[in-house]
Amino acid sequence: MVNILLALPGLVVVLLLAAIVPGSFLMLYLAISLVQWVEYFRVVRAVTQGVIQSPARQSSEMMGFGRWYQFKRHIWPAISLRCSLWRPLVVRTRF
Repeated sequence: MVNILLALPGLVVVLLLAAIVPGSFLMLYLAISLVQWVEYFRVVRAVTQGVIQSPARQSSEMMGFGRWYQFKRHIWPAISLRCSLWRPLVVRTRF
């Protein structure tokens, strides 16, 4: 689904969904959200895959720490840092 949404131009998807229910602010909001979430998903997935394969996360798994601990100590800091640094770039290139 992500690759399909990336292949289609964002404006075409927004206009297509907005044409289904003309004059609906909710449909316009959902269409824009549908187009924008793909970029964040790709970045978060790439960062998460790198962290999951890191030796630090694997050693905490071998020591018996649970998934919540691993998410809180390894994955979440990497995701939140990348997305907070990446957000202004997306806004700058979009508008």
